[in-house]
Amino acid sequence: NDIWVVLFPLLITWLFVSIIDIKSTLKTAIISLIAGFFTGLFTTAWSGWWYIFDFLLATILFTFLYVVLVNFDEIKRNLKSIFLNTALKKILIFGLVYFLSTAVFATFFSGFSQFRNSFLGPLSFPSIKAPVQATSLWPNVLTTVAELNEGSIEGIINSIGGRFLFYISLLGLLLAISRKEGLRKFDLWYIIAAAVFYGSLFVRLGNSPSVYQSISVISLLILIMLPVLLRVGISIYKKDASYDFNLSILLSLWVVSTIFASIKGIRFTLLLAPAFSVAFGVALGKLYIYLSKLLSKEFKIHKAIGSSILIVLLLLMYVNPIRGAFNAAGSDLPIINDAWHNSLSAIKQSSSKDAIITSWWDFGHHFKALAERRVTFDGTTQTSEAAHWVGKLLMTPSEEQAVGILRMLDCGGNHGFNEIDKIKKNTHNSLKILNEIIVLDRIQAERKLKGYRFDAPAMDKILQRTHCSPPEAYFIASEDMIGKSGVWSHFGSWNFERADIWQNARKMPQEQAVEYMMGRFNYTKERAENMYFEMQAIASDKAANDWVAPWPGYGGTVNCGKNKDIYICSNGFQINLSSYDVFATGQQGIVRPKIAAFTTEDGLWRKEFNGTTIDFGITLIP
Repeated sequence: NDIWVVLFPLLITWLFVSIIDIKSTLKTAIISLIAGFFTGLFTTAWSGWWYIFDFLLATILFTFLYVVLVNFDEIKRNLKSIFLNTALKKILIFGLVYFLSTAVFATFFSGFSQFRNSFLGPLSFPSIKAPVQATSLWPNVLTTVAELNEGSIEGIINSIGGRFLFYISLLGLLLAISRKEGLRKFDLWYIIAAAVFYGSLFVRLGNSPSVYQSISVISLLILIMLPVLLRVGISIYKKDASYDFNLSILLSLWVVSTIFASIKGIRFTLLLAPAFSVAFGVALGKLYIYLSKLLSKEFKIHKAIGSSILIVLLLLMYVNPIRGAFNAAGSDLPIINDAWHNSLSAIKQSSSKDAIITSWWDFGHHFKALAERRVTFDGTTQTSEAAHWVGKLLMTPSEEQAVGILRMLDCGGNHGFNEIDKIKKNTHNSLKILNEIIVLDRIQAERKLKGYRFDAPAMDKILQRTHCSPPEAYFIASEDMIGKSGVWSHFGSWNFERADIWQNARKMPQEQAVEYMMGRFNYTKERAENMYFEMQAIASDKAANDWVAPWPGYGGTVNCGKNKDIYICSNGFQINLSSYDVFATGQQGIVRPKIAAFTTEDGLWRKEFNGTTIDFGITLIP
């Protein structure tokens, strides 16, 4: 979907900028309508579509206020002049038609709730890495998505070509200001001063870091906006309405907002690309125009010769980025290799059309593309409840529970839980019932539901989602899932009780929170108070995520040498096969793992240890 995330905002921005030179009210309205259509269409490509919509509305509001303030004396004398002022009328028509058309087309393509998200989306952004989903107790899978790891200013600047190219794009923010009559001498000096100002952010004096490296992100974003805002302020002070700030304001808002978003998640550097590209293009275009005039008028160089020289010099800026792109492409290794391709092709050829592939979500798109079969979840549905169930399926030592979970997922995903929760309206009780019935056959499950006083229609809906005749199922486990075990096991071991406490009791006063835990979970007062103090000590979303559920994973493999019935392993453990004892000598004396698994003639045998134990398990593989 990344191509759409770039294409639609650029297309919408182009339409917005195109009204600058249009005098016809009808043409302005038509272009606004087309912009609204593409914005509505954008809702089908990405749920974060609202960012360009919100940026445009903010730009329209800012521009409206600017024109009103510049013409304030005239408007004060005659309020009707608002509708007579060409600039005000144009921005009002665009704003109104664009807003209404976006509302209509967004609702048509994706429903009114999607349009409503244009106002609610920015409010939910700060909680994107919250451990618990905002409206439920289910885990937030986005906390483990690598693309949403926090970024840095240095990393963001490097991702768009480095300091020099970023500096050129900052000049583009100011050069995007236009004036039909041409720029004044003051404007030239102002641009030079701004160029020096932006340059000072990146200059290093001795061993001292650059300014942008030694200040906070918010301070840097303010400094980026400062030259543009100051120039707008000067025009307002001088009551000079001859300038058009539309593109400059839009790009400035776009750049600073997406830089801030990229600090929260490196994935959002993609949103910076369109704004950076336009600002960079504006800078090169304006520099070409000004310098070509300078060469022809002041240095008497023929226009064709001067233009050719400038074009060559400007194109040299692209040498390093293009070289870097080729190097990156040349060193990139494809995720899909022959083994993957052959395995998925075999599934495609031998499975029924309604077969479902279950695995961790990372490669879901590849499974769909190559095997042409449905998947339990993938990159677009990773935030669903399937993360918990697949993680639990991989963790459970019970084959009956694993099969029950897989059948439930293939029959109806999490809809079985939803049907139960419609009646019980309690996540904990609904999960308890669901976990009890999925390990049973349909007849036993029906009896269990009757015991919980579900009526016949409700039981039928639940069992259709949990105990259908499932389609053909494939489960794919790949080597990369060993390294990801901490992630899927975290979601599989999700503690809904702690998630509830974090979500609902965290912000309560102590007395109210203690009462909540005692009433909801039957805690003793002492336990509830301890839980409250423990929770209040948590200072970040990451720490909260760790508190709600652990991150158990694989510790790797070690070699062991055999001496009669005893294996002596390189990690210090000794394994006695005659007594099935596993131990090591440490500072605490003899220590043992919590559990060990042995392969015997009768199958896999597990042994739990008491006493001084270390929080991990060992499997002996002969």
